[in-house]
Parts: sequence; structure tokens; C-alpha cells
Amino acid sequence: MDLAQSFDDVVEIAARAKDARSGMTELIRYLSATAGEFIAPLQAVDISEDVSQVSQQLEQLVRTEPPRNTLNAFYFGLFDAVDETGAERLGYYIAGVDRTARESPIPRCVYSEPQIASVGLTEPQARATARDVRVGRYLFRNNGKAIAAGDTDGFIKVLFDADSDRLLGAQLIGPEVTELVQGFVIAMTLGATGVDLIDCVFTHPTLSEAMHEAILAAHGVPLHM
Repeated sequence: MDLAQSFDDVVEIAARAKDARSGMTELIRYLSATAGEFIAPLQAVDISEDVSQVSQQLEQLVRTEPPRNTLNAFYFGLFDAVDETGAERLGYYIAGVDRTARESPIPRCVYSEPQIASVGLTEPQARATARDVRVGRYLFRNNGKAIAAGDTDGFIKVLFDADSDRLLGAQLIGPEVTELVQGFVIAMTLGATGVDLIDCVFTHPTLSEAMHEAILAAHGVPLHM
């Protein structure tokens, strides 16, 4: 069985599916024709049930099978089609990437003028957990790219746990912050510490340097305040 071709086929099936149930039906038909003996355990799945129930059945199959084998890869593809998210998880699984180990925080964006974005905890929320919180702020009026663009209103604020140095949250208002917030989402998802982020090189001149400056400020070593 050519897994690369199978992945492409599953992606195409998921893309053209009108809804979750039709996508699931098409995938089962495809797997029956191409996966042979691998399809047998799927016969226990009751496709007459609600889609969410089917998803739970498929997830249980995935969890009880040995990891990173062909059968599991197809289960993941089918499970994702039921959830209407396509076959992305299948691609990751074939590549051996474990997507179950981390949970990503959800960024919040307001496409106003100026833009507003945030992720994770606010300062009151962080302090309500009895943590010792480090706070760093940086104003866009001190950022070279913002000055050159004539768009200097706003700031970036970051919060770190003083004990673990983990990023707890960030609030941003100003130019292109709905794009910049993704950097903080990645940092939180990967469990980066403030020291990790300080060691990262930020291109000059960019608006993203304001992120770096806020992180530096939270650790008492600001550069361009």
C-alpha cells in the first residue's frame, strides 16, 4: 500500500465531502477497497449513530491500537473526516508526529483600528491563582518599524510565572497585533520560558521586536524603552 498516495486520496475525499456523514461513508468505502484486512475492526463502528458518537468510537479504536502503524493512520484519517477537519491528522501521524501531547491556547483577536489581540491569562487572572507574576510592557512608539510606518499607538504586555518562567499570557494592541500574537501562541504551546524567548533573534526592523522588548522588560533587562 502506498501511504503517500493514500494520504492524498483521503485528503481529496475529505475536501469534496458535503458533510461529515457523507465524508465518513466515502472514506469507509475507500478503505474497504484499498486497505483489505485493515478495515475489519471498523465493522464494529455503528455509523447510524450521531456523528459525535461515531467520533468517540473511532477515537477509542485509535487509542487501543499499537501506535504509528498503517491501521492507526487510516483510523486517524477517518476520525478527522467525521470531525470535518479533513485528513490533516493522518498526515501528521504517518510522519510520526504525536499531536496528543500538547494543547494550544486559543488566541483572541479584534480586527479594529487599532487591532487588539490576546492569548492566555490576563494579569488579574494570573494573580488570582496566587502566582508570583512577572509583567513586561513595551510601547510601539519606541519601535523603529512602527515609527517609520507612522503607526505608533499601542503596546505589548506579557506575563510570566516568576517560579517556572513560563509564559502565562499576552495582551497586545496596535499595528498588526492580530498577526504578532501567533508568536506567543507558539511559545505557550511549546512551553517556552522567558529565557528561551530572550535567546531568540528577532529581525530588525520589525514590529515583532516589540514582543522581544516586552519579554526583556519582564525580566528586568529592557533595551529600548
